[in-house]
Amino acid sequence: MKIGDMIEVGGDNHPVARGVIIGTEKLYPRHPESPLRNVEVDWVGEAPCFAFGVGRRTVCVFAIKKVFRAK
Repeated sequence: MKIGDMIEVGGDNHPVARGVIIGTEKLYPRHPESPLRNVEVDWVGEAPCFAFGVGRRTVCVFAIKKVFRAK
């Protein structure tokens, strides 16, 4: 995942929400090959109930169901 990719979260017990990644947070910030922990998202429509942070823009990567790659 990278900045500019579109993601889809939710489903099953939560309504589906889509948005574009505008920022990333690494699990180990100083390590160059660290996996992602959270992503900051510009939501298309309403943010999901489990989003957190300022303006409910941040979501954990484990909540992401689909990634639509930006070219």
